Amino acid sequence: MLSIDTGRLQLLLTSLSRLSTNALRNDLQCQLLYIDSFSHRQKIQQLFRYEHDLSNQLYHVKQYISKTLQEYECLEIKLQRQISILPTSHTLWKAQVPKGTILNHVAMDSLGMNVDVSHNISLTKDPKSYLTEGIIANIKADFYGLRYQLNKQSKYVRAQANLGFVTGEVDTTAKLVLYDKDKFDPELHLSVTGEASLVSQNASLQVGNQYIKAEIEEEVGLGVVYGEATAVLKKEEVTMKAEVGAAALKGEISGGISLFGLKIKVTGSGELGAVGAGIEFSSKENEFTFGGNASLIAGLGFKINVQY
Repeated sequence: MLSIDTGRLQLLLTSLSRLSTNALRNDLQCQLLYIDSFSHRQKIQQLFRYEHDLSNQLYHVKQYISKTLQEYECLEIKLQRQISILPTSHTLWKAQVPKGTILNHVAMDSLGMNVDVSHNISLTKDPKSYLTEGIIANIKADFYGLRYQLNKQSKYVRAQANLGFVTGEVDTTAKLVLYDKDKFDPELHLSVTGEASLVSQNASLQVGNQYIKAEIEEEVGLGVVYGEATAVLKKEEVTMKAEVGAAALKGEISGGISLFGLKIKVTGSGELGAVGAGIEFSSKENEFTFGGNASLIAGLGFKINVQY
């Protein structure tokens, strides 16, 4: 439900209505009767003029706030009428979600597209700063024809599910750094990923706290086209990944466990009606990942990630 809080405006208008300069005017008139000095009488007359101006300004302020309050109330009524005739996520799912379900948020939206472009390039910047800050550029874009989102979160449980029709996303990143502070420490990061599908679905469940927790994720796509190429080269990390393919049915499931800082995550994937191949290797501080997949009509893949 959408609501515009006009209570503060109403309270302000009520407070201003109680203000008046009548008492000041009456007091000035009484003082004028008992003052014989010409100079003092001139000052009293000047105060009268100030009081008159103040009274006019106060009147206009009251009129402005009163008009603003009426406009907000009219806007609230119009918005409530528009919302009442639109189908909401609650009305769409009310008959489908059983009583006592753990889901506490359901949303639906359609025909959406998001594009995000970010970089650190500026004509006013000192060119020397790029030696330590590097050159960074990122482009992200996604689109969907129809999308449903379900979320549940409590103290020890977090669940999420998404269902989309005609969806796609593209993510491109480029980063080049030559110096870390005053030391020559080159870093190169190039990444291009993209995926489009007729139907996509994913869900995740996490149970536990910051010390001990377990999680599982799954993702399924129908009519999927995908590709990814990643290269990260620096002193603390070497990552190489390449993957491309198309599948009538593509699925992935992963599970992980965390015990007092040690994290192990295993991911399995499968495809039907597919053609494609991929390989991945990554080694960085306190973490390593390796995996691969191959598909011709049908295929399987795996990935193992360990953080310590």
